[in-house]
Amino acid sequence: MKMILFIALMSLASVSFASLRVGTNSFAPENSMWISVDDKAAGGITEEEFNNVLDKAFDSYKPIADQYGVTVINTRDWEDGTVNSYASQSGKTWKVASFGGLARYKGMTSDAFALVACHELGHHFGGAPTYSRYGSTWTASEGQSDYYGTLKCMKHYLNGEDNVGYIANINVPATVSTKCNAVYSNSDDAAICVRSSLAGLVLAQLLNELGGGTTPVSFDTPDKKVVTATLYNSYPAVQCRLDSYVAGALCNKPADELTSATSVLAGSCNTSQGDVVGVRPLCWFKP
Repeated sequence: MKMILFIALMSLASVSFASLRVGTNSFAPENSMWISVDDKAAGGITEEEFNNVLDKAFDSYKPIADQYGVTVINTRDWEDGTVNSYASQSGKTWKVASFGGLARYKGMTSDAFALVACHELGHHFGGAPTYSRYGSTWTASEGQSDYYGTLKCMKHYLNGEDNVGYIANINVPATVSTKCNAVYSNSDDAAICVRSSLAGLVLAQLLNELGGGTTPVSFDTPDKKVVTATLYNSYPAVQCRLDSYVAGALCNKPADELTSATSVLAGSCNTSQGDVVGVRPLCWFKP
């Protein structure tokens, strides 16, 4: 009897663990890629950068978590080669799991990894549109989590840094600098917009390669698809995800203006409110 009970408990543990690894509430669709900590050919960021980014991202959200009356926990494992990250909730304990495999993906930067953390925080704090399957609507949809990542989270994360100095030392595509400077008169706000957009490009390129895409993603080739219904339960196409990162960065609503799980209008840019730029892309969102 004890042996049967032990096996049953182990089965439940396996199901619970496996459910965490499924694509839902994760940065990337489900994949089997594994980048070992011993992989000398891997690029990405260092273990120190991995920890510093996560410390900064989750510390910046403590005041917001307090407003919601919740505790946000980041479980991290540098040794784990999983190329993904995940969000989950248990009552008022909201969790994000971060892994070294994704941080080690070639081309990963500190800003891009911060945006990964922001995507997961977006699942918790991003609001509507939310997932509608599994009988739960606590989690923001994938498109909304991308949008929220630059709409709010990266603005908190990059606040107080020398953003102007940072972008002065890198190559910034004219398309990005023109759009950001047209929206933000404050040079630091414009620089945050640029940094967030560039982080989005790194992630879009990663996702494109991870998914076996053959068409390059670019700031100059936005997705022209117009959906007939909002994508509540699936990932937008990779170019569409880049468009969401850029749109969130361009939406000039205050970073501390909260979103809502019941209204897509709260804290975001919407054509129904007279906004022209910074609105959710039509390639995944139906107004």
